[in-house]
Amino acid sequence: MWILVTTYFGVGICKQLVSFFQITTNLTIVKCITSSNRGLPFSLSVSRTKNREDQMKVLVADDSGVMRKIIVRALNGCGMTDIVEAKDGKEGWNLFQAEQIDCVLTDWNMPEMNGLELLKAIRGSGSEVPVIMITTEGEKAKVLEAIHAGVTDYLCKPFEQEDLMAKLDKYAPA
Repeated sequence: MWILVTTYFGVGICKQLVSFFQITTNLTIVKCITSSNRGLPFSLSVSRTKNREDQMKVLVADDSGVMRKIIVRALNGCGMTDIVEAKDGKEGWNLFQAEQIDCVLTDWNMPEMNGLELLKAIRGSGSEVPVIMITTEGEKAKVLEAIHAGVTDYLCKPFEQEDLMAKLDKYAPA
């Protein structure tokens, strides 16, 4: 999310910039009169919006239902709504094979098939789909193991929605 603050002259300028760069946004202008009645500060909020061309189908694999809900809410906050969920790596692998998945978010520690095994299965199939590990496994040896297995990116729990958005923005279609 971008926040711009300026005087009232900036409102028109920012609207023109948004139009010029063809940014699809929800524009929120909050007008406040200063104590001296000079100028009107405003806020321009630019965030990801739901565009058909930038929608990715995201697979979320985590054995914790609560964590899956947290991740799904964060994805929804990033404008992503095409999401499938798996309770473990085995179910995730089955969904990956059955559906056209554009991005995988997986935990490391899961029953049946862990996230590293899921990653290896995906890479073993020849797929180059982005796989982002979202896990508590933050020690250097684990991160290096995931990198050697072909992980695209890594996000340690707990995370902020903005951190997830920054990771996804790297791999979302332009």
